[in-house]
Amino acid sequence: MLINPVLAQAFPDVDENHWAYKEIEILAKEGVVVGYPDGNFKADSLVDRAEFSSMVIKALGQEHSPIQVEINFADVPYSHWAYSLIQRAVYFDLIDGNEKNFYPEGYVSKAHAI
Repeated sequence: MLINPVLAQAFPDVDENHWAYKEIEILAKEGVVVGYPDGNFKADSLVDRAEFSSMVIKALGQEHSPIQVEINFADVPYSHWAYSLIQRAVYFDLIDGNEKNFYPEGYVSKAHAI
């Protein structure tokens, strides 16, 4: 079996027979998805709200867009890995939180993503 060396090297847990292989390959090349610190992609895992915020902002090319007002969510400290991406996703009305919390580890359903 011939495996794309770029994707295979980046995500050893995704082989070319995975149903989303091509899509993962495209999104990885574009820098929209980067996988986990252990090197895996975990393609069949649920996506949490922080991960979704990261993917949608990167897919739209808005990682460096200025925002007018930052929202201080109690559960998303400035040190959170997705802080700036969450701020942009909320600012652009792509995802929301409540007045106090964002729930970054809460999962995003397909319906919510759509």
